[in-house]
Amino acid sequence: MDISFKRNIGSIDRAVRVILGIVLLYIALFQPMVISSGWMYAAGIVGIFMLIEGAAGY
Repeated sequence: MDISFKRNIGSIDRAVRVILGIVLLYIALFQPMVISSGWMYAAGIVGIFMLIEGAAGY
């Protein structure tokens, strides 16, 4: 059984995901007084996943 995944993220989309991932991680790590702790954790988790998706390109 051969499973292959096609890349469905373009170069612009990858760049946007990486930039947004970095911004969300920055907000989660260095701006804790701006947002509540629940939103801070959510921003960190979403930022990590966006960076992974942007790096992998899938």
